[in-house]
Amino acid sequence: MLQDIFRNKMRAMRGLDAAQVLSVLGLAPRRSSAELIAESAVIFAAGMFVGGCIALLLAPTSGRRMREQLNGKVSDLRETLGAKASEIVDGAVSAVKPTLSVAHDEQDAQNHSTRTRSGTQRSASPSK
Repeated sequence: MLQDIFRNKMRAMRGLDAAQVLSVLGLAPRRSSAELIAESAVIFAAGMFVGGCIALLLAPTSGRRMREQLNGKVSDLRETLGAKASEIVDGAVSAVKPTLSVAHDEQDAQNHSTRTRSGTQRSASPSK
Protein backbone atom coordinates (compact mmCIF):
# COMPACT_ATOMS: atom_id res chain seq x y z
CA MET A 1 0.00 0.00 0.00
CA LEU A 2 2.70 2.50 1.05
CA GLN A 3 4.95 1.28 -1.75
CA ASP A 4 2.18 1.84 -4.30
CA ILE A 5 1.68 5.40 -3.10
CA PHE A 6 5.43 6.01 -3.29
CA ARG A 7 5.63 4.56 -6.83
CA ASN A 8 2.70 6.70 -7.99
CA LYS A 9 4.30 9.84 -6.56
CA MET A 10 7.64 9.01 -8.20
CA ARG A 11 5.93 8.48 -11.58
CA ALA A 12 4.16 11.81 -11.21
CA MET A 13 7.47 13.57 -10.49
CA ARG A 14 9.39 12.13 -13.48
CA GLY A 15 8.47 14.96 -15.86
CA LEU A 16 9.16 17.75 -13.39
CA ASP A 17 12.21 19.98 -13.27
CA ALA A 18 14.12 20.80 -10.06
CA ALA A 19 12.05 23.89 -9.19
CA GLN A 20 8.80 21.94 -9.57
CA VAL A 21 10.09 19.07 -7.42
CA LEU A 22 11.11 21.50 -4.69
CA SER A 23 7.70 23.13 -4.93
CA VAL A 24 5.97 19.75 -4.54
CA LEU A 25 8.07 19.08 -1.45
CA GLY A 26 7.14 22.46 -0.01
CA LEU A 27 10.56 23.95 -0.59
CA ALA A 28 11.58 26.81 -2.84
CA PRO A 29 14.76 27.22 -4.87
CA ARG A 30 17.17 29.84 -3.58
CA ARG A 31 16.61 33.19 -5.25
CA SER A 32 19.51 35.32 -6.41
CA SER A 33 20.35 38.52 -4.60
CA ALA A 34 19.51 40.50 -7.76
CA GLU A 35 15.96 39.13 -7.67
CA LEU A 36 15.64 39.99 -3.99
CA ILE A 37 16.97 43.51 -4.50
CA ALA A 38 14.68 44.11 -7.50
CA GLU A 39 11.65 42.90 -5.59
CA SER A 40 12.57 45.07 -2.59
CA ALA A 41 13.09 48.11 -4.82
CA VAL A 42 9.67 47.66 -6.45
CA ILE A 43 7.98 47.31 -3.07
CA PHE A 44 9.86 50.36 -1.76
CA ALA A 45 8.87 52.45 -4.82
CA ALA A 46 5.23 51.38 -4.49
CA GLY A 47 5.30 52.35 -0.82
CA MET A 48 6.77 55.75 -1.67
CA PHE A 49 4.07 56.31 -4.29
CA VAL A 50 1.25 55.36 -1.91
CA GLY A 51 2.78 57.49 0.87
CA GLY A 52 3.11 60.45 -1.48
CA CYS A 53 -0.52 60.14 -2.57
CA ILE A 54 -1.69 59.99 1.03
CA ALA A 55 0.46 63.00 1.91
CA LEU A 56 -1.06 64.98 -0.97
CA LEU A 57 -4.58 64.06 0.10
CA LEU A 58 -3.96 65.08 3.70
CA ALA A 59 -1.95 68.25 2.95
CA PRO A 60 -3.43 71.45 4.43
CA THR A 61 -3.22 73.43 1.14
CA SER A 62 -6.09 74.33 -1.16
CA GLY A 63 -6.80 72.33 -4.29
CA ARG A 64 -5.82 75.18 -6.61
CA ARG A 65 -2.51 75.76 -4.82
CA MET A 66 -1.79 72.01 -4.81
CA ARG A 67 -2.43 71.77 -8.58
CA GLU A 68 -0.11 74.71 -9.22
CA GLN A 69 2.62 73.10 -7.14
CA LEU A 70 2.15 69.75 -8.89
CA ASN A 71 2.21 71.37 -12.33
CA GLY A 72 5.43 73.17 -11.42
CA LYS A 73 7.06 69.98 -10.15
CA VAL A 74 5.92 68.00 -13.22
CA SER A 75 7.32 70.71 -15.52
CA ASP A 76 10.65 70.64 -13.66
CA LEU A 77 10.74 66.86 -13.82
CA ARG A 78 9.93 66.91 -17.55
CA GLU A 79 12.79 69.35 -18.22
CA THR A 80 15.21 67.32 -16.10
CA LEU A 81 14.25 64.06 -17.79
CA GLY A 82 14.52 65.67 -21.23
CA ALA A 83 18.01 66.93 -20.45
CA LYS A 84 19.09 63.54 -19.08
CA ALA A 85 17.61 61.75 -22.11
CA SER A 86 19.53 64.09 -24.42
CA GLU A 87 22.74 63.38 -22.50
CA ILE A 88 22.16 59.63 -22.76
CA VAL A 89 21.42 59.81 -26.48
CA ASP A 90 24.47 61.99 -27.11
CA GLY A 91 26.65 59.59 -25.11
CA ALA A 92 25.28 56.59 -26.99
CA VAL A 93 25.81 58.27 -30.35
CA SER A 94 29.38 59.25 -29.48
CA ALA A 95 30.06 55.70 -28.27
CA VAL A 96 28.61 54.07 -31.38
CA LYS A 97 29.94 56.53 -33.97
CA PRO A 98 33.52 55.12 -34.10
CA THR A 99 32.17 51.59 -34.50
CA LEU A 100 29.83 52.68 -37.26
CA SER A 101 32.59 54.55 -39.08
CA VAL A 102 34.88 51.50 -38.91
CA ALA A 103 32.07 49.26 -40.19
CA HIS A 104 31.29 51.78 -42.93
CA ASP A 105 34.97 51.93 -43.95
CA GLU A 106 35.14 48.13 -44.05
CA GLN A 107 31.99 47.99 -46.17
CA ASP A 108 33.41 50.60 -48.56
CA ALA A 109 36.66 48.63 -48.85
CA GLN A 110 34.74 45.43 -49.52
CA ASN A 111 32.57 47.13 -52.15
CA HIS A 112 35.65 48.64 -53.79
CA SER A 113 37.44 45.28 -53.92
CA THR A 114 34.31 43.62 -55.33
CA ARG A 115 34.02 46.29 -58.02
CA THR A 116 37.74 45.99 -58.81
CA ARG A 117 37.53 42.20 -59.11
CA SER A 118 34.43 42.30 -61.31
CA GLY A 119 36.04 44.99 -63.51
CA THR A 120 39.14 42.81 -63.85
CA GLN A 121 37.03 39.82 -64.77
CA ARG A 122 35.13 41.82 -67.40
CA SER A 123 38.32 43.13 -68.99
CA ALA A 124 39.93 39.64 -68.92
CA SER A 125 36.99 38.02 -70.66
CA PRO A 126 36.99 38.29 -74.44
CA SER A 127 34.53 40.73 -75.92
CA LYS A 128 32.17 39.59 -78.64
